[in-house]
Amino acid sequence: MVWYIVTESSDLADARQRGVTYSPRLGALAANAANPASGSGLGTQPARESSGSLKFTAGVDFTPERVVRAALDSGFPPITAQPGSVGEPGYSPFVRLPSGVVLNAPIIADEHRTMDRVVSLDIGRDRVTLRITRGYAEARDAWYISTEASDPMVAALEGATYAAALTAIPTPAESGAGSARFGLVAVANGETDRTSPERQGMRSAMLDGLSPLNVLEGAPDPAGRDTSYSPVWELHLVMWTADAIADDQRVKIITWAEAAAYAERGFLVGAMPGAANASLGGLASTGIVVNCPVVATFSRNTP
Repeated sequence: MVWYIVTESSDLADARQRGVTYSPRLGALAANAANPASGSGLGTQPARESSGSLKFTAGVDFTPERVVRAALDSGFPPITAQPGSVGEPGYSPFVRLPSGVVLNAPIIADEHRTMDRVVSLDIGRDRVTLRITRGYAEARDAWYISTEASDPMVAALEGATYAAALTAIPTPAESGAGSARFGLVAVANGETDRTSPERQGMRSAMLDGLSPLNVLEGAPDPAGRDTSYSPVWELHLVMWTADAIADDQRVKIITWAEAAAYAERGFLVGAMPGAANASLGGLASTGIVVNCPVVATFSRNTP
């Protein structure tokens, strides 16, 4: 017995029926899985629905203890980072139904334990309270849930499940049927003074426990006009250069375009080697994939 949430569907009618976000880009996962050359399902798992419940092929082990120890001086990267839940071989929150519909359906609990991000679970009423994270998308405040990551350190930091299968989700260059990957910028060495309006980044989050204020490439469009949104985020870990810090150019970034502009000026560089992203000023991707369903966006009215 497991408990799960559904946050997105690749089919509009199905999304409306379930009351979840429509994300047609998830359909690329089914298209790629149907390709005989793909072999492994490319980051998804097959599932079927019976009596209103999903039957998964692979589940999650919630028995590990989450351990995160920050470096006292720099905060990030952590000295130790061990995720508190680990997907079984083949586990992915992105499930392919026989109909071809792809759902984002993270498993959040079993009969004994819950994912670390779960605050409370009311089994009798089928209700869960999850800790959400604040970031920015298109200059708006965006609130999202991090449920899985393809990297154990990132999963530990997010209180999410380590799901190695997400690495197999094709990039745009690898996929002939489109890619479900979207972009996420995390700043490694932003301002750490929690009283500063420019505070942002992984080091500050590790030192003060607040959100790192990551920047999302986009967010769901409630009107349904923009269908580019996907919860499959590809992590771009960036850092301010010594020259940027010396010239007092280190500021809070709130849009994808701002990150690209600072990269083009040479003030932001990729913190890990990887393939360059032209839309992000050439900043390299880490290749790490996180499942981050956006649950709300608001006009900015807070620091």
